[in-house]
Amino acid sequence: SQNVGDHSGGGHGDEVKFLSYFLVDGVKYDEDFTGTFTAKEVKHVQHSIIYVEAQNIPICTRETTWTFNKNVNNSKTKLHLAPSRTITKARIAMLPIYRKSNGDGTGSQITDTEIRSQDDQVINVAEHGFALRDLPIKDGDSILLSSAVSNVSAEVKIKKIIAQDPHAYVQNTVLYNKVYVNGFAETAAPFVTGANDVWEIETDFVIKVRS
Repeated sequence: SQNVGDHSGGGHGDEVKFLSYFLVDGVKYDEDFTGTFTAKEVKHVQHSIIYVEAQNIPICTRETTWTFNKNVNNSKTKLHLAPSRTITKARIAMLPIYRKSNGDGTGSQITDTEIRSQDDQVINVAEHGFALRDLPIKDGDSILLSSAVSNVSAEVKIKKIIAQDPHAYVQNTVLYNKVYVNGFAETAAPFVTGANDVWEIETDFVIKVRS
């Protein structure tokens, strides 16, 4: 009755949607619509149930709205957790970005610097294996990845977060400087969900390339 050990790579679980559609400048379209158009804003709404992988045991109901415009990609998610579930990892938002340009961890630098709004420290993340900083986060906090080599910046801005004990860190594996936002610390003991637990997160993802 436990969750699989890894919902962020080894086993993502099974997600079954029961509601999905687009809003293009406020006009509703079915999820499979096709066409060419110019829009100021596109939204995608999806509600689904996430199950333990291949076991048909619900973990949570997820309600997510993505909003895309010229300034930002915004994500609003509400998770209604199934009761009496033991959760070992709880990654509730993510920004995947390569550290270097090639898929084997080589090539030109894309991101090499981490700056967190909590302390403004400049952290060298140019090579994999750096020390993770799994820090508590709250409304208004941000994690910025950038490089003067690529002129790329990628920022995760936490506008609202309600969870067990929100934390975030930058991954230090070979390929990615991936930002993970978690419901509790990566090294925390497993969390047992209550009868009415609801987590919420609203995040802005801002990607820029300086010309």
